[in-house]
Amino acid sequence: RGFGFSNDGTKMFLGGGTAPEKMFMYNLSSAWDLSTISYSNTSYTYPISGAPADIIFNSNGSKMFVMTYSIGIREFELATPYDITSVTGNYYVQSLSTGTQDSQAYSFTFNGDMSKIYLIAPATEKIFQYSTGGAQPFLAQQRIYLNSSDVNNYAGTGVTISGDGNTAAVGIPN
Repeated sequence: RGFGFSNDGTKMFLGGGTAPEKMFMYNLSSAWDLSTISYSNTSYTYPISGAPADIIFNSNGSKMFVMTYSIGIREFELATPYDITSVTGNYYVQSLSTGTQDSQAYSFTFNGDMSKIYLIAPATEKIFQYSTGGAQPFLAQQRIYLNSSDVNNYAGTGVTISGDGNTAAVGIPN
């Protein structure tokens, strides 16, 4: 369902499978070059119902953020950077439920310093912005409406934010 890369492009992670849901790790001998990919024989059984739909790591690989389609985003701490089998603690550190924002949410991104998280909501055609730190993690800050003119166009199936946080690019496949 979803995938992500290590920040240096030498590892790729795929989410998939059902009962149990899993994540699989692949190695790339040349960074960002899919022709050099090989399966690492490493997998992690995801402890939450629903296959992982989006996977993002912090800059040093010590935290992994995983979104499960229409359920939520979970933050996992890793004892070894980018090692999905080294999850510490009781599965996840914190979570953000997405079901109340959108029944089809399955993509998210961060700003450059990871102080804000952006959830794309295709069914409601909104982008939600949350703070990721402080006493109340994942504190809602604001939302914007995409104002798409076509009904059922799935506006918001993907989103990315520019490094300076001033521009959002939103996927609208239909």
